[in-house]
Amino acid sequence: METSPKGKLSRIVAVLVQLGIALAGLIGITFAPPAQGRVLLVPLTTNARAILPAVALGHDALLLGSGPLPGSLVVMEDRKNVLWTMLRLGVLPVAASPAGCGAFTDGSARA
Repeated sequence: METSPKGKLSRIVAVLVQLGIALAGLIGITFAPPAQGRVLLVPLTTNARAILPAVALGHDALLLGSGPLPGSLVVMEDRKNVLWTMLRLGVLPVAASPAGCGAFTDGSARA
């Protein structure tokens, strides 16, 4: 049974598309902010960077400290209060893992 080169190419493309979708899903699950808890707010524009602290505090987020990226903040918040507002303002909210946001693996914070 022979397969044409076009048939092989279409199967390869189909597999690559499926792998891409799976990878995007895994990345989304990994970085999706929790419903409630620590969130890293990453400003994507200079305007977002300037207004980020005021907007975060205005939506009842508890400021925990600056994040590992320039202009980013780590806050404790309820996702439903700030998620869409932050996205509209050019701020990307992502899950704040303790290891990536200034904590040791035992959970204690860095000074």
